[in-house]
Amino acid sequence: MSTNSAIHKGVIQVPTEASGSEISNFSGRIFYSEQMRLWDSQRGMKASFNSTFVFNIHPLTTPGGEGLAFILTANTSLPNNSAGQWLGIVNSTSIGVSNIVAVEFDTRKSYPEDIDDNHVGVDVKSIYSIQQQPLGPHGVNLSSGIDVVATIYFDAKDGKISIFVSRSDLKLRTPVLKVDLDLSKLLPEDVYVGFSASTGAYTQVNTIGSWYFSSWEYIEKNPINLIWLWILIPIIVVGGACGLVGLCRWRKKHRNEQGVEEDLNIELEIKSSSNAPHKFHLKELLHATRNFHSSNKLGKGGFGMVYKGTLHGKDVAVKRISKNSRHGKQDFIAEITTIGNLNHKNLVKLIGWCHEKGEILLVYELMQNGSLDRFIFSTSGGDSTLSWEQRLSVICGVSRASEYMQPDALNSVSYG
Repeated sequence: MSTNSAIHKGVIQVPTEASGSEISNFSGRIFYSEQMRLWDSQRGMKASFNSTFVFNIHPLTTPGGEGLAFILTANTSLPNNSAGQWLGIVNSTSIGVSNIVAVEFDTRKSYPEDIDDNHVGVDVKSIYSIQQQPLGPHGVNLSSGIDVVATIYFDAKDGKISIFVSRSDLKLRTPVLKVDLDLSKLLPEDVYVGFSASTGAYTQVNTIGSWYFSSWEYIEKNPINLIWLWILIPIIVVGGACGLVGLCRWRKKHRNEQGVEEDLNIELEIKSSSNAPHKFHLKELLHATRNFHSSNKLGKGGFGMVYKGTLHGKDVAVKRISKNSRHGKQDFIAEITTIGNLNHKNLVKLIGWCHEKGEILLVYELMQNGSLDRFIFSTSGGDSTLSWEQRLSVICGVSRASEYMQPDALNSVSYG
């Protein structure tokens, strides 16, 4: 559902009364069509959520204005006179009264309280941020016309909202802003999630290219995932208006909260990388390796067992990382996003990955001649040992591969 938006020539625009670039002093909103259950006092439930979206702000004037916000509210109606500095969130009469919480991406220093004209802030029933953070030190210029990735993660159990903002080519692993917030005391049980935007005398085009939203329930003393809301929506926001086009999916699942959160965060971090390899589903790799059958074992590395598999008619090696391994989540993410785009004759090519149901799996091209240690440390009756000339050639090859790689990728010279 949207206000002050229309489809024109394949894009979402402000109403036809604002023709061409005449979109000054407009505001608009867009929401997912169904409400989200944010909390339930009778069940002792509070919902956590993760909202990740890619947006682009292109100024039409110098400077541009005013900004874009992610919002949660029970009232989808666009407030009158909410253009300009109000960002479509509130107006002069509803400020302090409306039940609305917003994360603003502000491109104008409209108030003395604004830290600058390039910041993110958390707003409660207002456009005066309770906390804000300049984005310049984090390498982000909202008005630069480049794609920006934002993740807003609310942890209902701890009562904290964490905001990650970065350029699409540079992912932050730590939040730029973290705020204590009890949404159950600020908003009604059922809310809509979406975006608002506005222009003033200065204008800009705000485009949201994609939006991924998930929500899961936390029930005290019984932390079970009862409802998982998953929205995967390509959407466009133009000027002060908002609109959406695409696919919406509603799923109900019973899953462990910690597992859902971990799987989701890892997938978001990996997929936000420009060179992330293919993601495989666990059932694909189980089928490829015949459920990790012992006859498919290729060997054991420092982080777990390696199995031979067949995917789409091609032989591969699947590294099944041990649950007791030192190879932690961040190491796993770093290996995938760093090694995924490397291409060198002396390096094993990483094809894909899987993180599902507690399994951590990496898929490589298969080395048909097996591991190098078979030839270096062979025993009588086994493969022939290498000559010193061959060993020198191996050392030179490994050195060239190591020189090619970044330092944090050195542990991927072999499967182990």
